[in-house]
Amino acid sequence: MNKLLTGLLVLCILILATAAGCITVPPTQEYIGTPWINSDLAGNIPNDPGRLQDDFHLASNHQWLRTSEIPSGEAIITAFAELEEQRQAEILHLLTNITTPKTHEEDLILTLYNSVKDMDARNAQGMQPILPELTRIKNISTLDELSAWLTDSEYHIANPLAILTVTVDPKNSSAYIIGIDPVALSLGRKDEYKNLTESGKQLKQNNDHTYEQLLVHAGYSQSEAQALNEAVFAVESQIADGRRNASDLTVENRIDLIYNPRTLEQLRAESPSYPLAEILTTKGYDKGSLFVLSEPQWLTALNAAYTEENLEGLKGILIQNTLKETAQYLDQKCLDIYNERIIAKYGISGTKTPEQMAYDAFNTKLGMATGRVYVDAYFTEETRTDIIEMIERVRETLKQRLIRTDWLTNESRGAAIEKLDAIAIRVGYPDVWTDYSTLELLSSAEGGSAAENIIKIAEFEANRQKQKIGTTVVKGEWSECMPQEVNAFYSPESNSINIPAGILGGVFYDPKGSYASQLGGIGMIIGHEFTHAFDPTGSQYDKDGNRRNWWTDADRDAFRNHTATVAAYYETIMPYPDESVDGELTIGETVADLGGLACTMDIARTIDGFDYEEFFTSFSHIWRRMYPEQMGRIILETDEHPPGYVRTNVNVQQVQEFYDTFNVTSEDGMYLDPEDRLVVW
Repeated sequence: MNKLLTGLLVLCILILATAAGCITVPPTQEYIGTPWINSDLAGNIPNDPGRLQDDFHLASNHQWLRTSEIPSGEAIITAFAELEEQRQAEILHLLTNITTPKTHEEDLILTLYNSVKDMDARNAQGMQPILPELTRIKNISTLDELSAWLTDSEYHIANPLAILTVTVDPKNSSAYIIGIDPVALSLGRKDEYKNLTESGKQLKQNNDHTYEQLLVHAGYSQSEAQALNEAVFAVESQIADGRRNASDLTVENRIDLIYNPRTLEQLRAESPSYPLAEILTTKGYDKGSLFVLSEPQWLTALNAAYTEENLEGLKGILIQNTLKETAQYLDQKCLDIYNERIIAKYGISGTKTPEQMAYDAFNTKLGMATGRVYVDAYFTEETRTDIIEMIERVRETLKQRLIRTDWLTNESRGAAIEKLDAIAIRVGYPDVWTDYSTLELLSSAEGGSAAENIIKIAEFEANRQKQKIGTTVVKGEWSECMPQEVNAFYSPESNSINIPAGILGGVFYDPKGSYASQLGGIGMIIGHEFTHAFDPTGSQYDKDGNRRNWWTDADRDAFRNHTATVAAYYETIMPYPDESVDGELTIGETVADLGGLACTMDIARTIDGFDYEEFFTSFSHIWRRMYPEQMGRIILETDEHPPGYVRTNVNVQQVQEFYDTFNVTSEDGMYLDPEDRLVVW
């Protein structure tokens, strides 16, 4: 919806609702946000919590919102992030008490951890770990030499001007495809290269400053560094012409637009200048799986830009990508430059300690190794059994909702129930662990370095993925998440919900807590993930994880009408005076939220003496978060999840038990007329 029209609509709604006594307008213009203040926004929290009946999220989370602080070096604090801090402390406690590693995974984690936090060794090495690579790229003098570098058999830190991935085929979930995608534009959106916005100018200035400093530190002169940045921007501007706007992709057309199958010979014909077919062959991606090109027009634009005249800019992209991948693992100077960039981009304050950076390194780069160590030490089978029981209860509840859905015909209903019954349940950890036996890292004492270890892990992972080419998908392997991760996922390709061990704690799950609090926390998360199987994206996949239409035309139209109503309502909410929630961007998450809460409420209604106040309070706690405005605007414009306070307030508005529990009436800010309440499933 057009932002101006949205603003006018909100103004009309507020005027009419205020006249009718339906909404309590905030008594001061000091606080940002309508109809509720944006209580995700740091510095936007009043001293007075107000009434639960007017702004449930603010009142329920007021103490946390007033007293919590964004950690140094972070851009956001959330309920998820707080539990992540606990997981970090638990894992670091394990490491500090290991004298001799008992497993290869422990040895890998310890080696990477120690090499990253060893700043003395990193400072002694400076930029040496990547200087040979930078020098090789810098010394390329012709386009033919560049093509030879791109098509050699060696592993290079930078992507070869395109991102190559091995992933599950969305149209054949038992097979893998090789995805061919553009390297991200440094300014994010293609339109910035035609008409720089103020935010685009700031981002470009930040990028130029960062790479200029890194290049000078690597031995470039100031003028050489500036010229390289200008050359990169010129080439990116040409390539950007062929990029797709994010707004071109919707939840319904996205897969069709990005799924463009090709043979190797077709790619050779479509890419006559840029040696894509040769790269795929020499790098080992030509062993039988289907190639899928996400943006054909981008490949055309890249070929047009792949000229002798653009040689320095093409080299510059590779150099910048190399620096971007390694700067935070080099010496203190590089780390300071990296931190300065992050602080400027996201509006954060402070930096992480060497220990925190080292934890982030092994937790992300050696995720499955870390997960195995964490699960062995902390996760119990009792918890796994408890969560599986709750999952099955939610599954049965959703099945009953599908049966009762009055706008669904028997044909589509039968297919939906069949899909629901087939959803695989993954709790705690995967059935198949990553095999790290061929990966060896070197400590600083052994002559290794943090950056070299990061590069070795990246090469290992690339080779591990390439080994999947031409094989059948391993169903017990996790690719969506790590066991220690504080999150949960639905995977349409595997038709599975994934509840990692990491999220089973904090405000989400207390094994000794009441069932009401558990249901409002992890129960809601489980219901949310189940509903993703029937959101605008998940509903395009069948029970086997293949993208296939199992709907009748009439049912799909009815579904679109319901989701359009949801999107329209969310677009009436203004976190900032000039910007609303994007109803289309967030529709998958908002539908899943509605379904998750509906399922858990159905369960609550079957329990005598159920504590609804505890349930709703627990529900509000899982969505609490806080960030500076700069980060908040980035999240609002790019994140598929709506703001946390919106997730609380909009969802509880739809449930009659909320009104009954807290005596919410038409005079209160949380009130929504029954005929306007949202339901999809």
